[in-house]
Amino acid sequence: MQINIFVDAFPTYSETFIYNQIQGFVLRGFKVNLYCQSLSRLDQNNHNSIKFIRENCKVVNIGTPHSYKRKCLALIPAFLQVLRKSGLKSLKILNIFSRQGDNKALSQVFTARTILNDPPDGLIICHFGVHGVILTTLLKAGLLGAHNSIVTYFHGCDFSSYVARRRKDVYAQLFSLGALFVANSEFTKTKLISLGAEPSKVVKIPVSYNENIFTYCDRQKLDLNPVVFLSIGRLTEKKGHSYLISAFKKVLSKGLDAKLWIVGEGDLRNDLQTQIQSLSLEGSVKLLGQKTQKEISTIFQTVHVFILASITANNGDTEGQGLVLQEAQAVGLPVIATQHNGFPDSIQENRTGFLVPERDTESLAKKMLQLGLDSELRETMGRAGAAFAEESFASEVILSRTEDLILSKFVR
Repeated sequence: MQINIFVDAFPTYSETFIYNQIQGFVLRGFKVNLYCQSLSRLDQNNHNSIKFIRENCKVVNIGTPHSYKRKCLALIPAFLQVLRKSGLKSLKILNIFSRQGDNKALSQVFTARTILNDPPDGLIICHFGVHGVILTTLLKAGLLGAHNSIVTYFHGCDFSSYVARRRKDVYAQLFSLGALFVANSEFTKTKLISLGAEPSKVVKIPVSYNENIFTYCDRQKLDLNPVVFLSIGRLTEKKGHSYLISAFKKVLSKGLDAKLWIVGEGDLRNDLQTQIQSLSLEGSVKLLGQKTQKEISTIFQTVHVFILASITANNGDTEGQGLVLQEAQAVGLPVIATQHNGFPDSIQENRTGFLVPERDTESLAKKMLQLGLDSELRETMGRAGAAFAEESFASEVILSRTEDLILSKFVR
């Protein structure tokens, strides 16, 4: 009844979907061990799902140094510990010049050191393809014993920008040795198969939202003016915020009384602030910074329309499912999203929201204006979206599907 989950950093606000999954496993009676490459101070973090994990799970810090330089400096003592434990077969994990690339390949040594001292017993779940590569490398080297139940979830950057920076067959070993691969959308499933995954080993299981946090809110009591548009996402290129801001300027030019709020932090904050100033939008557009799930739930209840204008970034980075679309629909918001990767799976076009082409500010502005001017349409789409989210993406629905497609096969 044990599940071992491997992630990168913990805690990370952008990966709350993983913590929701862990909480669901625990509440279903499974013992969960969380292995993380790096660990922040848990005692200073009061996020509900993080507190739950701290109190109910075993958290194992692999302790991989952040920078490449520090990894190299710590490599020799870490590898000597592995060598003493496992003998010459540990030489097989020193594939620093593998397809995987230098920085992540070095992480294999630190992961090996940890699992030899604290071995995972039971099902292994790797979130993001890179961790699947690390674990199957250790499996091939004989450091995981006869373990044959490694399940890898793919989410977005791991099948887009990560592959673009390396060779297309970067996952050849993972696809050969991994037991199962989980795609969060039909687009992701097709992409994994095109990269070499055996179709029979790829299952589609969307990421769930937490229905205890994101609950339906009747917006009929909200003031009709100004219409508040909301977007949530890290301030990075692939989130498409600059196109959203440009489209919003067009919306205002048509005379709509409106505001735009953007939740998130990232490297492009200064660039976006400069764009806002250059378009004279300081009084209409707010960058609200990073927020917790609970804070986001509260914000959802005070806005009228949600927008996710993601694009394929210049480095090939893309989104996967766009979980925030389900969270927005769950609380009763109509949504506008780009025709980007798994987003068409995430909404019901013309029923719960609209899809527009990437980078097309004219089409985006047109749909923003349509919803901004029609409160009845917003209400109708919002109710339909809440029903769609609950039926297809609620945590209990997704956990039941996970039990049927994964846990029933590997967990005894």
